[in-house]
Formats: sequence, structure tokens, C-alpha cells
Amino acid sequence: MIELDVETLPDGWRLVQIGDVVATVQAGFASGARDENGAIQLRMNNVNTTGHIDWKEFIRVPTDTALLARYTLEPGDVVFNNTNSTELVGKSALFLGHTEPVVYSNHFTRMRVQSDSCDPLFFCFWLNHLWQKQIFRNICDRWIGQSAVKFDKLSALPIFLPTLLEQQRIAQLLKTKLAAVERARQASAARLDAARALPAAYLREVFESEDAINWPISTLGDLAQVIGGMQKTPHRAPNKHSRPYLTVRNVQRGYLDLTAVERFEVTPREVERYRLEDEDLLIVEGNGSRDHIGRNALFIADGQEWVHQNHVIRVRLDRDLCSPQFVSAYLNSDGGKQQMLEKAETTSGLYTLSTGKVNNLLVPLPPLPEQKRLATLLAVRRKSTETAEELINKQYTGIATLSGAILRQAFSGAL
Repeated sequence: MIELDVETLPDGWRLVQIGDVVATVQAGFASGARDENGAIQLRMNNVNTTGHIDWKEFIRVPTDTALLARYTLEPGDVVFNNTNSTELVGKSALFLGHTEPVVYSNHFTRMRVQSDSCDPLFFCFWLNHLWQKQIFRNICDRWIGQSAVKFDKLSALPIFLPTLLEQQRIAQLLKTKLAAVERARQASAARLDAARALPAAYLREVFESEDAINWPISTLGDLAQVIGGMQKTPHRAPNKHSRPYLTVRNVQRGYLDLTAVERFEVTPREVERYRLEDEDLLIVEGNGSRDHIGRNALFIADGQEWVHQNHVIRVRLDRDLCSPQFVSAYLNSDGGKQQMLEKAETTSGLYTLSTGKVNNLLVPLPPLPEQKRLATLLAVRRKSTETAEELINKQYTGIATLSGAILRQAFSGAL
């Protein structure tokens, strides 16, 4: 529940229950039907976590006079998201009005506060303060895939209530301050998106250049030994001769994620065949997502004997002919990804690569010294981008915590 220090409440503030300030409460209605001429119906995705209604996408449902009379929102109504995932249940927004009638789904509870004692904007900020503190997460009823907060639990929660005039002052200050935070958050998010887009842009600069058009083309099978990996079975549970092995989740686009590594039980003969060597190229064989099929990364030896799962294809390149870093970069570029998508698509609509398909991939190859120069250039740029992204991400995370801090300050009487 909420930790309350009633003794330190500012002068003129009182502690009441949410149910004491709500004049009327009405749950929404479910509708599986759609009607392009019907009323807009707010759904879970229309209320964001900053306390605003998002109008970018919405549905229309059939209504009649009785439904409109009962469920139409009015300016000053507070919509409480009573059913959602555990992380999102309880997010709330103040309805400010619209150019046409708006109703709401059964995932929301509409509350109208007592206007002589409670400001609706102040009330909405208080609800989002409770959401920030994960109060609704703690009191919700949970089922598989969703959680819900019933009104009896909501109404029993406390609210710190100053005078109506003070509520209005605080609400307007919060509106201004949180709007500034949101502008900063959006700007930081735009910078983060731009930083994340840079690696792909650098790859396009290299592999879609005028020089690249004239590079000779080779098949990957002419440049490397390509083999599949080992299938995971119950008898491979780690015992006396286990080895760490790489799976699909470990092979990301351009890097290995080794935060969670499993082990296989293997024989000496299998180790000899499937052992990974430094700068082996690892390609994901199959994935349900178009964006992730064929992603690849280079293996970096660490002194252990590693093997790889059958859904990860190992490509051991001839380093007298090509640079592993250069080939990996090309296969992660737009051209490489598109080529693997075309080869991977099946008649059933799934995407899967085989060793044969990987052998037939076409790779543009400038002279080896040029491959190494370009690979080094891309590596330097990638490192610089990762550093910038890390800094921007820290800034973004810091900004994201400001709204909670401002709400805590407001409801302690410090604004």
C-alpha cells in the first residue's frame, strides 16, 4: 500500500479516501462490432502512461441513443484503465472534450468528481502518481495475460486533498512542468532513434556507394566452409563433458549477447566438428520475424571450447580471400538482409535459411586491403555510435524519472 506520513501534511490538507471525492462512477461497455459511422470508443491503447489521450488511432463502434446517454464522455471526466497488463493497469487520463461523441470500452471506469471539493485535473494527477508508485500493480487481481483493479479497491485508496483553490493551483503547475518534461522526453527519444539509425546508414554509405557497384561478386560457399549446428536433446543435459553452446537468442545483429548461456553434453568427436574458432561467422537459420531472419555476428574466442545449436549456421571464412568483419557487415546491411529474406521465404510464409541457401548468398568483394580498411572504418563508427547511444539513453532514462519526482514533490506540498 501507500506509505503515508499524515503528521507532515501541509496546513489545510486533509486525508480522505478516493471514494469520498467521486460523485459518480460508470464502467464502460464491450463491443466486438465496428461501424465506420459509429461513435469513437476509447480503448486501452488510447490512454498513454503520461496521463494523456492518444487520438492517432481509434475505432468506431455502433451505438444507439441509450448507449450514448450512458457512456458518452464529458469534459472533466477521468477515465481509469481498470483492466490491462500488470505493468499498465491503472493508467488514467482526463477527458478534455472532442469534436464528436466519444464513448469508452469496458477496460475503463469513468469517474466524475465532486466539483465543490475536488479538481478533476488534480484528481487525475493523483491517480497517475499512484500508478508511478506501482500501487495499482500491488492491489490488482491477476489472471493469465491481464490484471484488473476493481472500484471497491480503488475507492478505498487514500488521497491527499488541499483546498479546492490550492488543488487548482497545483494542477496547473503540474500541467506546465510535466508538459516541459514530455517535450524533453520526446526530444531525447528522437535523438535516441537517430543514434540507433546511424549504423544502418553507415552500412548503406559503404555498400551502396558508386565504388561498390563495380566490386566483383562471389558466393559465400566459394569463400567459406558452411555447416549447421547440434540439435538440443534430453540426453545432452550437462554432465561430465559439457560445453557452452550458442543459440539463436545469443546471436544478435552484429554482436553476441552472452547474458544467458546454456551448456551441451558433447563427445570429443562432436567438439572437433562443431567447435567454434575466433571470427567464425554465425548466422541465425530461422526466425518468425522478417526483421531478424539471417542476423549474424562474429564469434570472439575466449579460451573455452564453444559449440553451436542447429538453428545457428557456422560460416568459417577463408581469410586469404575475405575479411570476416567485412562479410559480416555486408550481410547485416540492407542489401544483405534483403538477399537473405528472398532466399529464406518459404511457400508457407515462414522464413528459414539452410546451409545450401547460405552457400548461395552473393557477397561483393573489393580487394582484401580495401575490405579490411572499410571494416575498420565501420567498427570505429559503430563504437562511436554505441557510445553516443549509451549517453543519450542515460539522458532519456533520467528524463523519464522526472515526472514521478515532480508528482511526489507536488503531493508533499512542496510546489
